Amino acid sequence: MCSLTAGERWESLAPFSDGARQEHGAAAIGQKIYIISGFKLGGNTSDTAYTTETIQIYDIDTNTWSGAAPMPVPMNHPNVAATSGKIYVLSGLRGESNNSLNGSSIVSVYGDEIILAGGVQKIEYKVNGAEETVNIVSAFNIRTHEWRSYPQLPEGREHAGGAIMSDKFYVVGGRYLSPLNVRGTVYVLSLKSLQWDELAPMPTPRGGISVAAVGERIYTFGGEGNPDPNAGDVFNQTEVYDVQANCWQQLKPMDIPRHGTAAVAVGGIIYTPGGGAKDGITSCPAKALKQAY
Repeated sequence: MCSLTAGERWESLAPFSDGARQEHGAAAIGQKIYIISGFKLGGNTSDTAYTTETIQIYDIDTNTWSGAAPMPVPMNHPNVAATSGKIYVLSGLRGESNNSLNGSSIVSVYGDEIILAGGVQKIEYKVNGAEETVNIVSAFNIRTHEWRSYPQLPEGREHAGGAIMSDKFYVVGGRYLSPLNVRGTVYVLSLKSLQWDELAPMPTPRGGISVAAVGERIYTFGGEGNPDPNAGDVFNQTEVYDVQANCWQQLKPMDIPRHGTAAVAVGGIIYTPGGGAKDGITSCPAKALKQAY
């Protein structure tokens, strides 16, 4: 059986200073969390979404937000990682429905490499729209600036989460080819033997989840693809996977069900800023939440 040694709670933090956003990237350097690009709404009275190049920085110590130099180009579903004091953005979607680039990949850092697994190249921004999901796995070396390939995922995956622990790359949940075709799988790639294996599945299959690792556990939050007609397509589940015991436990649900956010762990606390409160590109009220264990 899985067991936790500490309780959890949700706490509201300061809202974004420039309005709500979703399908963004997030990464932490020190006590600051950087929110990269994503979708924003067209204004207080507009439901029209647009892809932004703006960046917001959350200061954990002061509970305040500030801006930063924007990205060179607008982007949504960016693949973001922080390592060696720098933030890397390795592709993303540009706002068009048809791309040759990958967005919404599963991203983790392993030594000098940033590993990207899966992702989506084509996405129709409508309920159950078609998506072109890929199964490729590649890595960018931050020292040599070269790419190399890893064994492909057993099945294409996007809008999933991941983490690397003890030379193993975990790919959790996500979806395949459409927003409603959600998956609860847990794939693990041994970075020594380069072999994929499948582990205990998530209790609640979900796409559009946010994921962060603390200790030997992988925490999953929210998501979309909920078949419950009263749920607005969004999940509120919080479930944690114990990599040592290969088992799952359900925790206190999100107080605001969301998809399209990005979880970041800093000092044992998981921050989940922004996101969408229902299916599609409609952002929830601009606030950040944290879960402490």
